[in-house]
Amino acid sequence: MAETPNDSFETEGTTRADRGSSYSERSRRGRSDAAVWLNELDAILDDESQTDIAALRQRLREQLTVARGALGDAVDTAADAASGYMRRAVDCADVYVETRPWHAITCAAGVGFLLGMLCHRK
Repeated sequence: MAETPNDSFETEGTTRADRGSSYSERSRRGRSDAAVWLNELDAILDDESQTDIAALRQRLREQLTVARGALGDAVDTAADAASGYMRRAVDCADVYVETRPWHAITCAAGVGFLLGMLCHRK
């Protein structure tokens, strides 16, 4: 039996619902981390007993370092997820073209015709 694009998309052990739930979990965790960081920053600014500016600057620098690290991790995670999705999309397209070559040729010819018409238009 020929493998369809949807079959190859789901063969990596996770379903679309699983990927969606992990994304929403990471999103909630990122928001809660930001909320914690903002609450700590607000507490630092509201603390009137904090008279040592150098200590205040040091605490703020530490918090910024933690926030930058978390942001870098989030960007890396998003880039990894995007490359994974792109890789699966390319695999699906390969399977589709291999199983339905005439559909792919017709679609490519149609797109080429439309682009030609748009470019030739005055």
